[in-house]
Amino acid sequence: MAGRGLDQVFHYLIPEDEQRAARDRARERDSAPAAATGCWWIGVDPSRALARAAAVELAGARARAGQTARVLASFGPGQLLRPSPGVRWERRDPAAIAAVLRDGSRPSLLLARPGELAELAPAGDAALDGLALLIDASPRGAESALSWLAGYAARFEGWRIGAIVAGAARPADAARLVAGLAGDARRRLGLELEELGSIGRDVGSFRSLLHGASVFELEPGSRTALDLTALARRLGGGPGAGTRSAP
Repeated sequence: MAGRGLDQVFHYLIPEDEQRAARDRARERDSAPAAATGCWWIGVDPSRALARAAAVELAGARARAGQTARVLASFGPGQLLRPSPGVRWERRDPAAIAAVLRDGSRPSLLLARPGELAELAPAGDAALDGLALLIDASPRGAESALSWLAGYAARFEGWRIGAIVAGAARPADAARLVAGLAGDARRRLGLELEELGSIGRDVGSFRSLLHGASVFELEPGSRTALDLTALARRLGGGPGAGTRSAP
């Protein structure tokens, strides 16, 4: 294939749908807002090992984006992955986290179990840019997220709420799942839900789990690493980026 352009090499070696997905992710990365000092509240179920690992990797992506990667969490990073260099992981109970937020401190990420979010919500009204639920790329994941939102819909009315889908085979699959979840949340609960991004799982992500090291160390060019980078930038909108939506 000597003398042929790179596009022609891609044509012969890589399926068109994979090329299209890569181009879409590149456009998303280029159009994502520049990293700043945003603080999003990520609802994570740490009993699900892959969800916890995704949260650890997201913290690493915030650090790589040049932000202060201070993480307040109600649980530890776990045994699968060690946090990336530059990540300061502070494990505290919900009461201590609430005290930090009331003092006006803005960590890079706040990680809490879904059941703890309502307890922390009053302290987060002014300190946080929004609430994001990390959900599995499956009907069960969407159902669990909707069930949780239904239990606390009144408490989070007016909040900016987003979904991060972990494990979708393609970005389009994640978008469809969130679109369905958003429609249900709007019709049943009166809540607006936005897609914040997705975190794919590929060979690189599973290799990182095998070795206990970040995907950024082992497979920095993998789909998982690129998705995490785009997501970290999207969550970096600065202070006042919209904890509450406009009335």
